[in-house]
Amino acid sequence: MEPKNIIPFGEHCLIATTLKQINKRTSSLPFDWLVSNCETNVKITQNVIDDTFNLEEYCEFDVITLRNKNDFTFNHHIHHFLKQNNLSIALLRRDKRIYKSAVVYLFETFQRRFNRLKKYIVGDCIIICSCKDNTTDTTFLEKLLEINPKNNILFFHKHLNIQTSNIQTFNFNMYDSQNISKQIKLYIQ
Repeated sequence: MEPKNIIPFGEHCLIATTLKQINKRTSSLPFDWLVSNCETNVKITQNVIDDTFNLEEYCEFDVITLRNKNDFTFNHHIHHFLKQNNLSIALLRRDKRIYKSAVVYLFETFQRRFNRLKKYIVGDCIIICSCKDNTTDTTFLEKLLEINPKNNILFFHKHLNIQTSNIQTFNFNMYDSQNISKQIKLYIQ
């Protein structure tokens, strides 16, 4: 039986892209298109659930790097905003009104996505996570399960191998999307 929700939870867009390719992506969630890190994602998720998350502060970003204070890259989101409004990155960097509009756009976008995440993660879901090759501390996986012990985690990593009743690991090459798609399809069936 397929769970109600699948949550892409990684440090890049690999999982969200793969879910989209195999027609299993049903909605946008906060960590879909960000360059981020898993440990911070878990802390933010816990703060969202506890209603202590400061979304306004999260949406403020550096106009040169397009990164926020958590070092998350909003590259995809800002370029989408600029394209939607027929603006350039140079204009964003010069005009404070455009910057403020971009922050409002991020706020509205992520408010919806974090509300969705909060609703999904406390229900029956599968969390599909991928991390960078140099990630060795996987305590964030246990912290994710503390949020809701009924959830299951499919964890893609190049070197680590963790097998528990709720966590299954697949070793993968980030550029082998066919194998990742195959493993996700098998896992969620």
